[in-house]
Amino acid sequence: MDRRIEKRTWTARRISIAVLVLGLAAGAALLLSYLSTPRMQVERDKLIVSTVRRGAFQAGEPPVLLLDRGAFFRTTGGHWVWLVDEAGETAVRRQVRLGRQSPGFHEVLAGLEAGDQVITSTYDHLEGAQELVLTH
Repeated sequence: MDRRIEKRTWTARRISIAVLVLGLAAGAALLLSYLSTPRMQVERDKLIVSTVRRGAFQAGEPPVLLLDRGAFFRTTGGHWVWLVDEAGETAVRRQVRLGRQSPGFHEVLAGLEAGDQVITSTYDHLEGAQELVLTH
């Protein structure tokens, strides 16, 4: 009973088929993730969008990052905001840390940079979305 067992080797053809199958599986996973993300279409004209900027919180203080006050704070408690992408087409949730408040501004301690655009209007009608698609 001397039976010879052949050891399978990885040929170029076998490797290319494995890479193709893994690539298709990864693509399918990305597509499924994209399709399962709750999106909401929102008219940009109905939102208030503010730009994070550097400025003195109080006269005589060094510059800090400032974000205009808005109704968003009532919903999020200042823990997250809707950050608009550079093209102005989508907005995603961004964790932030806000500091002092004045009648016009929030001090931004973490999570945003100067020039970032943030939706500061109310978030009441945006519940459940993970991404906003901004329409014109």
